[in-house]
Order: sequence, then C-alpha cells, then structure tokens
Amino acid sequence: MKNLLYVKLSKRKIPLVYIGILVFTCILYRNIFITYAYTDVYEFVLNASNSNFIDVFIQQGRILYGFFNKILFTNFNSIEYIKFIRLISLLGGILYLFCLTKVLLKNNFPFIFSLLVVLLFATTPSFNIIILWSATYQVSWGMLLSLLAGYIALEHRHSIAYFLLSIVLGLVALNLYQPSYTMFIIPSFLFWIKEGEINGFLRPLAIHATTYIFYFILYKFYLSVFDLLPVGRGGIEYNLFYGFLWFTKGPFEQALSYNFIFAPKFWLNLTRIVLLLIITMASFKIVKDNFGKTIKTNLFRFLITGVFFVLSMLPNMLSADKWVSYRTMNTLCLLIVIQLTIVLNNKPFNSNKYYLPIFTFFFLSVSFLTANFNINNGFISIQEKEMRGVASALSAHVGDIQKNIFYIQPDIKILVKNDIIERVVTDEFGRLSSSSDWVPKPMIKLLLPENSGRIRPYVDQIQEKNYALIDIGKEYLRVIDND
Repeated sequence: MKNLLYVKLSKRKIPLVYIGILVFTCILYRNIFITYAYTDVYEFVLNASNSNFIDVFIQQGRILYGFFNKILFTNFNSIEYIKFIRLISLLGGILYLFCLTKVLLKNNFPFIFSLLVVLLFATTPSFNIIILWSATYQVSWGMLLSLLAGYIALEHRHSIAYFLLSIVLGLVALNLYQPSYTMFIIPSFLFWIKEGEINGFLRPLAIHATTYIFYFILYKFYLSVFDLLPVGRGGIEYNLFYGFLWFTKGPFEQALSYNFIFAPKFWLNLTRIVLLLIITMASFKIVKDNFGKTIKTNLFRFLITGVFFVLSMLPNMLSADKWVSYRTMNTLCLLIVIQLTIVLNNKPFNSNKYYLPIFTFFFLSVSFLTANFNINNGFISIQEKEMRGVASALSAHVGDIQKNIFYIQPDIKILVKNDIIERVVTDEFGRLSSSSDWVPKPMIKLLLPENSGRIRPYVDQIQEKNYALIDIGKEYLRVIDND
C-alpha cells in the first residue's frame, strides 16, 4: 500500500503545488493590510529621517538592514503606510516557501510530502512574526538568500565560482539579519535524510563556517570605518556549554510547542513531550534506514542529526545576547516540521489507507486554525486596538497643541490579568506594544503630531496645570469593551 505523502505528481501538475502555497499563505495573512504597528516600528517611522538613524544597525552588524530601513521608513513615514512594508515581507516569505518547495523536490521528496512541510512551516509562530511585524521584513529575504546559498554550496560543492557566490549570498543575509543565515543548513539536512552521507555535506558546512568568519571580519571593518562600537548584543559568548544549555532550555523547548503557544500549560507541556518523541523517532528512522542496527554507528549518526539542531541557533548561541524570540527560530522550527512529516510516513499512520489522509488533513487544519488565532487574536487585533485606544484618547486634546502629555505605561501582563490572552509569548505575541518602555513616547508623537508639548511618563505628582493624562492600558480595555 502506497503512502499518501509519497504519491507521485506529474510535472504538468507541479504548478498546482505553488498555487496551493500561494492561496494558503494569502488566506492566512489576509489581515496584514489592517492599519497597526508594533514596538520598534513607531520609533523607526519617527526617527528614520535623522542623520544618525543607521548607526545602531551598523553597531548590531546589520548594515544592509539599516540602509533599507532608512529608505523604507523615510518614504513610508506614516503608520497608515506601514502595511506596504509588510507586503514586502509577505512577498519575500512566499518566494522563500516556493524556493523551499523546489529544494525539497530537488532532493527527491515527493510533491505532497514537500507541500505538507511547507504549509506546516507557514503556520509556525516563527514564520508568522516575520510577516506580521513591519520591522522584520528583511528576515524572509535573508532566509531566502541563505537557503539559496546552502543549496548552491551543496549542489556545486566542487566549483570555486559557486563557492564564492554562496559566500556572497551568505554575507548579504548576515548583514540583513544574522539568525536568518542558519537556513543555509536546510539543504544539507535534507541531503543527510535522503543519502545519509557525511562527506556530502562537510564541504557546504565548511563554507557555512567560512562565511561566518568573513562576516565577522567585515563587521569589525565597517565598525572601524564608521568609528562606532558594537552594541551589547554584539558581544560573543565564549562559554559554549552555557550556550548549549541555553539552547535546550530556551529556544528548543519553546519550538517544541509548535504553534500551540496560547494553549493551557497542560496541553503545552503535552505537545512538547509528543514532539520530542516524534523528533527522536524520526532521527532514529533516518539512522536505521541508512545505516542498519549497529548501536555504536547508530548513536554517532543520531548525534549528527542533533548537530543540525544546534546549528539552527548557532548565531544566538555564540552571541552574548541570550533573549529567546520566535523571529530567530525559523530554522529550528523548520527542522521540527520536517521530522514531524517524516514520522507521518510510519506506523501507525500508514497501517491503514484511511489513517494517514485523515490525520494529515486534521493536523493541517488544526495548525491553520491555531496559526489564524495566533496571527489575528494574539497579535494584529491587540496592536490595532491599542493604537486605536491611544488615538481616541489623544483626539480630545488636538485643540491644545501646547498641552503636556503624561502617559501610564501598561503592565506587560495586562492582557493575561484581564483574561484576554493566555500568556505573553516572548516579546512578540500576547502583549501591548507600549509595555516596552521605549514605545509610548514615539507612539504618542506619531498619533498626535500637532502637539508641541512634552511627552513624559506619569509620576506620583504632576506640577503642570495644562496637561493630559493617558492611561494606555485602560484605553485599550475601553476599546475591548466597546467592541
């Protein structure tokens, strides 16, 4: 009996795969054209025209990102126009999904299998956030370039010209967003799954490491040219054991939640246990299929599979900045999705011709619905209503442009405490933008540009007579009640 995931599709029907990806993605991200902004975007729009705006991005090692930010946020200099920057991110995301499909097919993974991997990955929080947040528009393009660099390094590993091309693409990706470059390892991981040959991907991984070295040299060079110092997060973590512990306890544990990020804790932990078992099963299947049953050999090959997971978060492991965020975890989430899809090809799912199609359709549907909730209820709705609430409160003071404005910053857990959302998820889902202390001031300035008074956080006593007090959390809750 043939597994549904391994049904062959005629070349004439290949375009249907890409059309399916396009329709699925556009439906899932249909609301990105709503007017809203999130955290850093307020500051970017307000300060992009400043002469030193690009400096902080140079210090972070993302000079190309700073350059494009300068162009985009200077021209799209209103919250209303930020949706067009999200369109750039969506376009990059769709092209990346197309490219990932092509790489899967080139590695002789069947069409339906490849389509399932791509669609499940599109529902992960890591992929969600890079489309939803206007400040992460560069990540999808960095992932695309990194995937191409990894594919070129693998397929043309004996060519000096392609070796150089791979390094150039990698350097561009690193200067857009360093964690996006981990996507380079995906073609090598797929090769490992299919062929089980270490020698086949050693040269590509050597190119991967070489690119990091060239990048570090380039980073130090342009810091010197612009006479700038690296930011704190630009430091290096030399304690590799600590970096590994951080990986297992931080991003790996979080990625095992898949996209059930707002589920109750019991179901969240259950999901992590199940996915950990799935990853282990898939890893042993790869080893067993390719190398037989010698314990010593199998253990070594199993560890090789684990190395790919570590490489998926390498820039963050080596960075002094150990903050866990979904936007840095795309490669790790994709590895988990690939492992999950491999297990679908095994018992008990393929023991009956009806089990696999039913379970596959069910799981994809649940993934889509969960992602739809994360995107709309866990992010877009929150940011849109917060902005609307603040704008409504400020509208009463438009007539007096000299009025000083004091604001009360909301608690980061205000949505949890009011039973609006289950939990705050890193710094991306389930929270108000203004809970970050650098956001309220640029937010108010952009929403009330006519005001020439001072904008300050609220203190116990206000001496001024002519002032307005904006409690951002209460304004948001008022919008919730009115809606």
